[in-house]
Amino acid sequence: MTLRKLSVRNVMDDLRRGLGDGPVMEKYALVPKQLMVIKQMWQQEENSTTTSSTVRSSQTLRQRRALPRHFPFYEINVYEAQDPQSLGAINDIHREGLQVVKINVLTYEVKNLIIPSQPYDAHADIKLKAQCRWSMIDERGFCVAGFKIAEISTHAARELQKLIDNLTWCESPA
Repeated sequence: MTLRKLSVRNVMDDLRRGLGDGPVMEKYALVPKQLMVIKQMWQQEENSTTTSSTVRSSQTLRQRRALPRHFPFYEINVYEAQDPQSLGAINDIHREGLQVVKINVLTYEVKNLIIPSQPYDAHADIKLKAQCRWSMIDERGFCVAGFKIAEISTHAARELQKLIDNLTWCESPA
């Protein structure tokens, strides 16, 4: 077996520049577990950095997670408006974004998503436009992606809040 040298610094630089998980894993021939270890190293480095220029120029994981995540009590479906067969599920959600599994998407791609009201009837159908901020393939082979909500109507935003209030639990603040 041939061991190869991997520049963790280069991987971290690509992540800082906004290259998504999928492209980084492909570029460096990484598996998800290896990327997770590198990201943990990145977070430790970011947390230990004290110079203000670095703090201003690079966004830490904590800053990206400024809003607390809400995790579904039950499986909450989501699908693409143009392709109802592309059924995914919400891993976590907040008023500005959501993490989805099983919908194939590339980083920076924009999707029109629908979160149906059924089977829980805690909210009306929610239609929104969201931009993928990152995507990766998990250990089961499913695409996992983080989306930032780009467009949502006032009515849909109220329904989203109902979903969050009634069907999720919130992580405790750090």
